[in-house]
Amino acid sequence: CSPTLQDRHLRLFITLTKQGPKMIEFVCRGVLQENIGTALQLSKSVDATRAVLQGQLRNKESENNRLCVQLRVRASRGC
Repeated sequence: CSPTLQDRHLRLFITLTKQGPKMIEFVCRGVLQENIGTALQLSKSVDATRAVLQGQLRNKESENNRLCVQLRVRASRGC
């Protein structure tokens, strides 16, 4: 005697009612962990980009200072 479609649906409904909150919690934990991992990767990427940009800025400031000194020297010589 095989269960009717209605019996199968009822059993599925009961199972989902019991297991649904656990499944939702499990999925949410996984999503949260993925989000934390993504946030950490983005943070590392931002830090690396910041370091590169700060290095470039220091180089440009050094070059600017060097050029300012050259201008002062030339101006004092009357060039």
